[in-house]
Amino acid sequence: MSVRRKTATQSIRNNSDKRSTALDEDMKPTSISGNSMAMSSSLNSIQINPRTPKTPRPSRVELDNAEEEVELSLLGEEERQQAARDLDEVEEEVSSLKKPIGAKDKRNMVLLCILYLIQGVPLGLALGSIPFLLREHLSYSQLATFSLASYPYSLKLLWSPIVDSVYLPSLGRRKSWILPMQFIVGSLMLYLSLNVQRLLDQPADNIVELSTVFTSLVFFSATQDIAVDGWALTLLSQDCLSYASTCQTIGLNTGFFASFTVFLAFNSEAFA
Repeated sequence: MSVRRKTATQSIRNNSDKRSTALDEDMKPTSISGNSMAMSSSLNSIQINPRTPKTPRPSRVELDNAEEEVELSLLGEEERQQAARDLDEVEEEVSSLKKPIGAKDKRNMVLLCILYLIQGVPLGLALGSIPFLLREHLSYSQLATFSLASYPYSLKLLWSPIVDSVYLPSLGRRKSWILPMQFIVGSLMLYLSLNVQRLLDQPADNIVELSTVFTSLVFFSATQDIAVDGWALTLLSQDCLSYASTCQTIGLNTGFFASFTVFLAFNSEAFA
């Protein structure tokens, strides 16, 4: 009985192994076919769009012109005429802004250049020529004392409100200061011309006098500069106000150049 049971059990095991082997063989082609189907479906899902040439985008100017044309097309006949008249008026205003400089403004510009040139001469002497001539005859402390002559021009904003507010009505707001400053500057220049030999022969002994005279000279020139700057705003017309700074630059640099570079060139033995 035991032998028969062992034989039956072994036959059952063999049958189950055959069935599992058959199932495995049936499953293999199925998985392969499933993978092939998945790959074909993924390939079918890929779409390649044809390349089309890109059309150029319109520029900003073209868009603005197109918008203006659309706006004009929406206007009526009377509104179009009114818009054309407004455009003509704007063009006339622009052309009027470019009108030539008048003869009066030209004369006033020449006057401003002369006034600024007169202011530039004392500056060239005090800041350029005299320190250059005295540097070999004075100590550093004495040169520092003489350098105080340059400070009034930098500090003129402290008394500029007085120049703008105090004046004689009979002479005018600007001439009340320009005429006295011109007279004082001329007097100081005359005093220097009469005593220049004495002052420059012994500059160390006369450093206080030199510093006082040139400091006063620069002070009065700076005061005149305040009055001339304010006068330029009313002297020139509204269209030529921008030329005031040009006149100042030309006048001051010309006066400084004449009293510094030209003055030293004429005093040079090599130049003579």
